[in-house]
Amino acid sequence: MTSFDRLCFRSFDPPQPQSAPAMLLHGFATTGLQQWQMTGWTKRLLAAGIPVLLVDLPYHGVDYLKDSAPDSLRQGDVEDGVEVVGREFFSSIAAAIAGYIEELDTPVHLVGFSAGARIAYEVATEDGGLVRSLTVGGLPQHSDLVQLNAYLNPASSSPDKAAGDLNPAFAPIIDQSVLTREALARFVSHPVGFEFDPDQHLPQAPTLVVSGTADTIAGDPGWLLRALKAHGLEYRWLELTNRDHVNALTSGVFKRETIAWIQQHQQG
Repeated sequence: MTSFDRLCFRSFDPPQPQSAPAMLLHGFATTGLQQWQMTGWTKRLLAAGIPVLLVDLPYHGVDYLKDSAPDSLRQGDVEDGVEVVGREFFSSIAAAIAGYIEELDTPVHLVGFSAGARIAYEVATEDGGLVRSLTVGGLPQHSDLVQLNAYLNPASSSPDKAAGDLNPAFAPIIDQSVLTREALARFVSHPVGFEFDPDQHLPQAPTLVVSGTADTIAGDPGWLLRALKAHGLEYRWLELTNRDHVNALTSGVFKRETIAWIQQHQQG
């Protein structure tokens, strides 16, 4: 068993809550505030009466910000972190989040993007009534974390894993990240257990799948859509024209349709 870095949470409540909370899980090399608040998601959800829980994934919290990061990313109250312990990194994060939701004593609407989508998906596979609806955006079928580890931790990587195989879209994401390179290197250094068979690994909540036509990191979500359809699960696919892995989250359509999905599934 390995003790990883902790999860951190921020909560935002609307004046008149009309929904179970939405828990938002960010992707690699960003933070909860940067990905969800600075792109307008928190504001839109609160305006719709939906309480918001922002999660900072391990090695992505305030303590790992570069000195040059905007002060706005250091503001607000952060709840005491939740310990992440286990063998495979992502599965351990999912288990810690599931435990946190159980303590809330109310199911949540899970919204995840990229790595956060992979973790949200795993939480939703647990048949415990923890998740009322699931929204996954930019969810790749295969992990780039081995290549990212070779790129960020070349001295400790296996000789047969080449950093040159890394999708070139990641280099600017890493260079422009508000987080230190050391923090990102720690995140990708753990065994993640990312790969899964969607025919065996099924969400127990209505699922909104969101993809961008220009997303070269996540690619085509057909592998997931086919599995959801084959097993008769409730799902919807939203395709964002000309959106990639970075600018998908600024889409007003993405925000609007996610809020509508949440509102449609208030009685999970």
